[in-house]
Amino acid sequence: MLKLPKIRIIKDLWLGDDWMDEEKANYYVIIPASVRYDNRLTANEKLLYGEITSLCDDKGECIATNKHLSELLRISKLTVSRGIANLEKLGYIERLMIFKNNSKEIDYRILKSKTYHSR
Repeated sequence: MLKLPKIRIIKDLWLGDDWMDEEKANYYVIIPASVRYDNRLTANEKLLYGEITSLCDDKGECIATNKHLSELLRISKLTVSRGIANLEKLGYIERLMIFKNNSKEIDYRILKSKTYHSR
C-alpha cells in the first residue's frame, strides 16, 4: 500500500491563526476521483468524505462525532448528518452503531470508508 508522509497544513491567514490546532493537521485529505466527480454529492459532502477518511485508524474506521466533524469543516451538525447519510446511501461509507450493553442506547458510531487506503 502507498504510505503517505505526515505533514503540517499551513494555516490559512484569512481564517485567523486559531482556526485549526496543529495537532489535528497531520495528513493530506485524499478524495478519490469516484467521489470528486460524483455530481450527486455536494462540495461539502466531498470534503466530509475526505475528512472522514483522514481520521480513519489502521482498520479504516473513524469514530469522530458529528460535532467534531462540523467544527473541523465549519459546517453545521445537520449538514454533517445529511452528508453522512448521502455518502452512505451512495455506497461510499458504511455506518455502524455500537450499542451499550443490554441497551438500545448508542454508545458510539463507527464510519468506515468503502474505498479506504491506509496511509
